[in-house]
Amino acid sequence: MAVITGSVVVNGIADQDLIKILEVKVKHEKNLFFNPQQLQPTQVPGQPGQVYNNVSLGWNGEDGLEAVHKIISILLKKEVR
Repeated sequence: MAVITGSVVVNGIADQDLIKILEVKVKHEKNLFFNPQQLQPTQVPGQPGQVYNNVSLGWNGEDGLEAVHKIISILLKKEVR
């Protein structure tokens, strides 16, 4: 039986996006891996607030993949607006 695992690194995450990521993380604690200590704060001209690079998300199993899918969907919907 195959186990679904993987990771993705996202850059340009704003404070409000980081809060949404943490909310999803709480609901999928055992299968979604996110280490806030890896974040690299950066400033983007013309963007208020802090922006973070090196947002590393890892998953284990279908539940973890679903959590990462939810996070990416949230970030993509933000970009469309």
